[in-house]
Amino acid sequence: MFKLLLLLFTLSSALTLGQPERYELWVALEHFSQTYGGGLDEAGLKSVLVEGQITQGTDQYDFILRKRSPYSIRYTQSKGDRSITFGYNGAIGWQLTTGEEDSQIRILDKSEIAILREEADFEGPLLRNFESYSNRIRLVRSDRINNEPVRVIEIDKINQQIVHYYISQQRHFILMREQFNSNGECILTTYYRDYRLINNLPFAFEVENYVGKDKISSAKISRVVVNPGILSFYFEKPND
Repeated sequence: MFKLLLLLFTLSSALTLGQPERYELWVALEHFSQTYGGGLDEAGLKSVLVEGQITQGTDQYDFILRKRSPYSIRYTQSKGDRSITFGYNGAIGWQLTTGEEDSQIRILDKSEIAILREEADFEGPLLRNFESYSNRIRLVRSDRINNEPVRVIEIDKINQQIVHYYISQQRHFILMREQFNSNGECILTTYYRDYRLINNLPFAFEVENYVGKDKISSAKISRVVVNPGILSFYFEKPND
C-alpha cells in the first residue's frame, strides 16, 4: 500500500507542477518494470544462469555467468586449460586465475568490487527508481535506433558517471546503453540485440561493446536458465 501511495504521490506531483516529461518518464518506467517482471516480487527473478561465447579481437572464449538476488555474482571466462573467474558474495570480491599447472587468487579492490556489485544488482537503477534516491533519473529525449522509436533515459550516478539507456517505446527493452565519464565523454557503448523471452522475461542473446567506433567485444548467449538452484558457496572466495 505504501508503494502504491508513493507512486500516486509522485505522479500527481508531476502533473500538478506541469511537468509532462516527468509523466512520460513515469509511464516509460512503469512499462519497463512490467516487462522485466516488476522487480523482485514473489514471481520475479531470483537467480539466473547464462552461458555463451564472447569474442575479443581475434580470440574467442566460453563464459558462464551465475547471479543470485540481491548482490551475488560469479563469472568465468575460459579457453582451453586457462580460465579467469570473478566472484562477489555481497561483501567480498575475488578473482581466481587458473592455468595448466597453477592457480592464483586475489581479493579485489574497492573500484573492482563496485563494478561487480553493479553487475550483480537484479533491480538496477530503472526498476523501482521512485523508492531509491541514490540515483537521479530524467527523460533526455526521444530518438530512433534502427528505425525503432526509443526513449533516452539518463541516470546521474553518485560516482559522477552518467549512463543513458535507450528503451524501445514499443517493446520496452533496452536497445542501447551509453556510459559517460565525468567530462561528459562517452567511454562505452553497448548494443543489445536478438531478444528472447525466457520464462516471460526478456534476455538479449547478442551483446556488443564499442569504444568510439571500435568494437572491443561481442557476446552470443547459447543458454539461459531462470531461477536455477544456485548455492551460496558458488559466490564465496575459494580456499588458497
